Amino acid sequence: MGLSTNSDQFLESVEESWEIQGNLDVLVSRSASQSQIREKFYPNEYYGLDLIVKYLLAVDPREPLPFGLPHSVCFGHQPEWYVFGKREIVKTLVYFNSLDLKVMKLKKCKGWIAQFENLFLTVLKIVNFSSEYGNKSVKNQRRALYFPPHTNNSWGFSNNDFDQNSIKKLISMHSQYENIDIMFPLDSIISGRAYMYERAGFQVLTAGSIKDPKFLTRWINLVSSYENVITTNLGSHVFYSLTMGKQITWLLGKDFVPPSKVHTTSGKPRAPIILFPEARKLLISLQDPEKQIEFNLAFWMGGELKSNLCETKDRIIEVYEESKKIKAKFFHPSLRSLI
Repeated sequence: MGLSTNSDQFLESVEESWEIQGNLDVLVSRSASQSQIREKFYPNEYYGLDLIVKYLLAVDPREPLPFGLPHSVCFGHQPEWYVFGKREIVKTLVYFNSLDLKVMKLKKCKGWIAQFENLFLTVLKIVNFSSEYGNKSVKNQRRALYFPPHTNNSWGFSNNDFDQNSIKKLISMHSQYENIDIMFPLDSIISGRAYMYERAGFQVLTAGSIKDPKFLTRWINLVSSYENVITTNLGSHVFYSLTMGKQITWLLGKDFVPPSKVHTTSGKPRAPIILFPEARKLLISLQDPEKQIEFNLAFWMGGELKSNLCETKDRIIEVYEESKKIKAKFFHPSLRSLI
């Protein structure tokens, strides 16, 4: 499948991804200039998901999609927030795994529903199938990449010593790895957390902002250079890393527990995510170094990496064409399958 010029909007070469790490101010300024003007359902623009879909559909990037997309991997339920609510302008809601569908029902979402694979998996296929953008990073088994929990200017930690404690823990692990680098989302860097790690001698990397359309490709390009991923929390980075076949090391223990998140202005604690049983089972296996991790790619990502990209494209086209046929002004009273 040949690449169109539209793919340049969300794809980035390995060389570009690493080169920009030397000047993160460029990513900061790029993030500040992003404006959400294309989509009726603005979360579609997270990570450039709308551009990925429009590339496969071969439609104008400025044309809004007729459906709403999750932007992550669903593994639990946070009562006070979810990507879908009750006021979506789009009439079709897409889900990636069955847990997405469970949360839609818990939130009493309304409209037509349809499934296709998580778009991280789709981008991974596009990168692998492309001779121009295929990943050329060299894996190094002695290098590790640490993902600290996210914060931003609105949400911080109840315990300000967490990053310092993380640094001490990572330094104690240097005998296990030749090098440990730090992976932050851009919001955490803007909030000032990178300086502490850099002063301790760690290299800080980022795939950019959630509003950066090249986020997912850049994430793949950077993480591909590492065989080992270190983490303290269950998040999309864990599922993405497992999809790429990475080894996961769980940093936490009885003497090292992550703090809760609080609003930086009000001090109000953020409601913790309620893990579904499937996620809790995976979490237990990640925390036990003696236990073999059982990661069901089809369940979590809604597809298989080995399947042909054409199958992914055909499914997205099918959902797109069916969605455009829906002319009803209002949502149906309950979730109904589209196809």
